Amino acid sequence: MLNLLFFLSLFLVLYTYLGYPLILAWWAKHQPKPVAIDHDFLPAITVVVTIHNEAANITTRLDNLMAQDYPPEKLHIIVVSDGSSDHSPVLVSNFIHRLKTQTNKPAVQLVHYAQNQGKAHAVNLGVAAANTEIVVLADARQQFAADAFKQLIKNFADKTVGCVSGELVYHDSDNHTAVAMGAYWHYEKWIRKTESQIHSVIGATGCIYALRKNLYRPIPANTLLDDVLIPLKIIQQGHRVVFDNQAHAYDHASQQHQQEWRRKVRTLAGVWQLFNLEPRLFLPSRNPVWFQLWSHKIARLLVPFALIVCLLSSLFLPAPFYQSVFWLQIAAYTLVMLANVWPHLRRFRLINLCHTVAFLNLAALAGFYYWLTGQTASIWRAAYK
Repeated sequence: MLNLLFFLSLFLVLYTYLGYPLILAWWAKHQPKPVAIDHDFLPAITVVVTIHNEAANITTRLDNLMAQDYPPEKLHIIVVSDGSSDHSPVLVSNFIHRLKTQTNKPAVQLVHYAQNQGKAHAVNLGVAAANTEIVVLADARQQFAADAFKQLIKNFADKTVGCVSGELVYHDSDNHTAVAMGAYWHYEKWIRKTESQIHSVIGATGCIYALRKNLYRPIPANTLLDDVLIPLKIIQQGHRVVFDNQAHAYDHASQQHQQEWRRKVRTLAGVWQLFNLEPRLFLPSRNPVWFQLWSHKIARLLVPFALIVCLLSSLFLPAPFYQSVFWLQIAAYTLVMLANVWPHLRRFRLINLCHTVAFLNLAALAGFYYWLTGQTASIWRAAYK
């Protein structure tokens, strides 16, 4: 029995990190589904920017959107202030007032309400207020490349495409946490790009993605992962969600370990939350990308449990092979603990890899705890960060 548990847990870990990427690579090579893009396709679009206490960023953000290489008469910007208690709504109002004295500029609209109700509620209101076929969803902190809108929109010339995700590019940083998460992000972007080539990416980049408004379905106000649930609902309607790595948003990687920890716990708790919000997603008959969802998202949630089973089962199995695997795990976890005590050790690739994998799996366990104990409501308000 211990032998079976050991090999099942080991298989899950290897499949998640190595097997699934290899399957994707083969699939994309032999059965690709290219998107029929058109660079001259420039419909009217609405950009919805959701904010909560973003006084430090909102003016710069609006300036960045104004500088987009897109016909200004076809661009409408809606800023949804979700119960901001700072002066960010005033800054937006002042920005709108200054625009009245200028010509050939995109229209800007402010939607503000007093009580903070979460990002999902703000997104619902922003999309409902849009009057264009295509809606771009954005956050306040990041900056877009000048051609970001054109790169996103060209994909909608293909009628099978219902949602397009852009790419988040992190500025270089020597911070150990930033380096570790940057390496993970490169791996994650490859997975998304390859999934997009065969059908659809599982989720979008939350700070830069676009969708057809007629396919949008309002999401529950307590949703932690709007950038996963919204695209999956579009896929359920028979459309593709594609990833365009030429549509760039720029951000700084987390400089603080605790900040990145909170983000990852919220993200992984949000995946568990999908079981409550949309259980039909996990049925092959109701989800065209059921295999990718389980392999990309759900398997990763199960890896920490598999690692625990693998460690404990190998401890009690006497054969040399199992004992070797046990001590390899002990060595890896020892490296992780040493890297926590002396962060400079993370400059070594092997130690950095062990630390990143341990970090992500601990965050998955924490996310599971929040979901299992019904405490996801305590972390949903941090969705803007």
